[in-house]
Amino acid sequence: MIRVRPSEVTAALLERAALADGESARACLYAILDGARDKRIATLRRTLGERVESLYDGEQGRDLAPFGPFLVELQPGSKAIGALVDAGWGLSWMVFLNTPSLFDELRRHLRRFLVVRMPDQRIAYFRYYDPRVLRSFLPSCTQEELQDFMGPIRAFLVESASGDELLEFAI
Repeated sequence: MIRVRPSEVTAALLERAALADGESARACLYAILDGARDKRIATLRRTLGERVESLYDGEQGRDLAPFGPFLVELQPGSKAIGALVDAGWGLSWMVFLNTPSLFDELRRHLRRFLVVRMPDQRIAYFRYYDPRVLRSFLPSCTQEELQDFMGPIRAFLVESASGDELLEFAI
């Protein structure tokens, strides 16, 4: 766990991005933004200056565009990291992750978990990109489930429930 004050979150994320970049020529920091949590995300995602795409495709993607999860690629040193933290830290609408994966490969992996089959066989949306969900879900996974869910992801970085810590979940 990384304990940081909200004012230090941007620096901590920039440090994690730099560390990831030093480990691999392709390691990168990404964010997933939950468009359903705040109307400002629609505008924010267009002004970040980074690659941003919905995790939904096709007709579903068009229908859910204002509300869906968006994957954002954040280059080391990106000003978008600070913009995201300033706009949404403590509001439960973003998670960060480190991975050496290319954008399209990561997006494909993350899309696998957007819907799940419930024990009663119903299909439901799985909002893993909500930090409140992720903080509960990851510790409940078996090692095998965690490895499948994390796939190429080295670590998830999320706000704590109180917003005064940056939590890191890694295998």
